[in-house]
Amino acid sequence: MTLTELSRELNLPKSTIHDNLLVLIDADLVKSKRGSKWVYYELTYKGRILVDPKEQEKVRILVLLSFSSVCIIVGVFEVYKFLRVVTTPSPPGVAYGPPDVTPLIIGETLVTIGLYSFIKFWKLRKLLKLASNIKL
Repeated sequence: MTLTELSRELNLPKSTIHDNLLVLIDADLVKSKRGSKWVYYELTYKGRILVDPKEQEKVRILVLLSFSSVCIIVGVFEVYKFLRVVTTPSPPGVAYGPPDVTPLIIGETLVTIGLYSFIKFWKLRKLLKLASNIKL
């Protein structure tokens, strides 16, 4: 939109719109494009995320999916670390005490959190698909 269009749409003076657009451009929420006669303003990706709920949900899903993946990977690594220590044979004549179960507990907890987060992601994804099919 141009400055004039924004001014007309918001029913505010052009100077007010211009001053606020400069602040939004500095915050990287709006970008300006020079046309042959006018300057056009549009939201950046960052600006769309703040304004559009669908974009917010996409970011939320991405963060949730990333978090669950990291939890599962780190959890599996911790369980592997525990199993490697437990299954390593001790040299003859050397007696070790009971193995430290901390990596196992951490690993199981992280895998559980990761799977729970992934299930939440899956339900949220299905809910968003359902909501996008509903016509209001």
